[in-house]
Amino acid sequence: MDGNDLSAEELACRDHRGADLRRAKLRGANLQWKDFTDANLEGVDLTVANFEGAHLAGARLSHANLTNANLSSAYLERAVLDRAIFDDADLSGANLSAAQLL
Repeated sequence: MDGNDLSAEELACRDHRGADLRRAKLRGANLQWKDFTDANLEGVDLTVANFEGAHLAGARLSHANLTNANLSSAYLERAVLDRAIFDDADLSGANLSAAQLL
């Protein structure tokens, strides 16, 4: 699935496990409590997105822009976060166990 083709209904879906969302337009999206386990979000603009409580285990977020994003209580175990931008992001209570930050 090309991330640009996501409809509002598809984005509202709770399960995005393994989805290829590399070109998705997710700036300011409300994605709280959604499942993005093993999803590819490389280079996606997630500025001001709400990922509160979202499952992002094993997700690829390399080069993603998470400026001012809400990642509070998000599950980021094993997530690939190299070169991601976290300026003013809320990571309070987030699980970053075994996340790749380099």
